[in-house]
Amino acid sequence: MNQNKEELTQTTSLNIHQYHKDYVKGLCYSELSNTLISCGLDGFITLYNIEEYNKTQNIRANRDNILFEMKNSNSIYSIDCDETGRIIISSVYENILSGFDIRQKREIFNLRGHKDLIRNVKISKDGKLGVSSSHDKTVKVWDLFSHRVLKNFEFSNESIHSMTIDNSFNKILTGSKKGELSFIDLPSGNYFKIDSLGEDITSIGLNSKFDLLVSTSQSKLYEYVYFLFNFRI
Repeated sequence: MNQNKEELTQTTSLNIHQYHKDYVKGLCYSELSNTLISCGLDGFITLYNIEEYNKTQNIRANRDNILFEMKNSNSIYSIDCDETGRIIISSVYENILSGFDIRQKREIFNLRGHKDLIRNVKISKDGKLGVSSSHDKTVKVWDLFSHRVLKNFEFSNESIHSMTIDNSFNKILTGSKKGELSFIDLPSGNYFKIDSLGEDITSIGLNSKFDLLVSTSQSKLYEYVYFLFNFRI
């Protein structure tokens, strides 16, 4: 069993690398549709049928595993999909939040409001809300149906380079270029700085135990144990 898992991991990884010509910057996965989606600095958004990868034990699968692929002239830094894997949001046009319908294979909206590169995007499971953070030092919450900005947060003195949000879509955590780790409570609109790490925060994640994991440009990993479980507004 362990050997099969290793083979599957290698197969998926190799094929993602095969179909991008530059660094892969974003990944998201829909369990309902069993679809993996990637974006990269080469401007490609690519969808992979994971079920097909499971069926084949070949190290190099063919292009029949690609469900959809689009090319843009700009580098793409972040991507996310709703629970069904049908609706994708991404920063295809640098400072514009773009939405795609995979079934229709077309772009369905372009949301303007950011003044600089969008670095991170998140979409709620039901596809109704989106969150984006940018080099313009803001975090915006979008209504993806009415295409309006619901909330705009300006609290950072530096470009926001990383962001994550909890499964309930209520609590946002961001990391800045100079190491500001910040917290936003969406229902109340409260926000404040948690910590200052003094170096670029490149990624933020929450695991199933509510631990907050933060990595930086100096290859350091910080762990805030039971962060959301113990945290109260």
